[in-house]
Amino acid sequence: MLKKIALWIGLFALGLALGYWAESHLLTLMKWMYTSFLWGDLPISFVGKCFHFISPFYLLAFGAWMLVGGVRMVNLPTNQKILRGLLTTGIFFTALAIYCMLDVNSKMINCTMCDGSGLAIPCIDFDNQLIIIKCLLISIAANWIKITKN
Repeated sequence: MLKKIALWIGLFALGLALGYWAESHLLTLMKWMYTSFLWGDLPISFVGKCFHFISPFYLLAFGAWMLVGGVRMVNLPTNQKILRGLLTTGIFFTALAIYCMLDVNSKMINCTMCDGSGLAIPCIDFDNQLIIIKCLLISIAANWIKITKN
């Protein structure tokens, strides 16, 4: 039992470290997705001062993502662990891409002052950490359902 608790604490700590490391990379990826997935020819820009601080909820979401995924894979063979890890990560990035595509296009549809000049998204309205938390929760939903079912 002590080994399992140490494993869970280690997985949670690894998730926290992964979240801290990936924050700036995911922000860059999301800005690229916003500019790439826009339907139409209008340019998009992020205006204002883009201050961002890592939220504790963001780090907790990454810790929970790693913990739930790891607990689900404890007794599996190595090839199944790799497959499930890739599947969960793939679901995360797919959910992130779909969310970014729908969000930027809904912002463009709602834009009333975009007369060919493009869409300007204030940095204060671009809550990348909340979007990432939602996508992390989507990607671990199947694992969480299976754990609670057992």
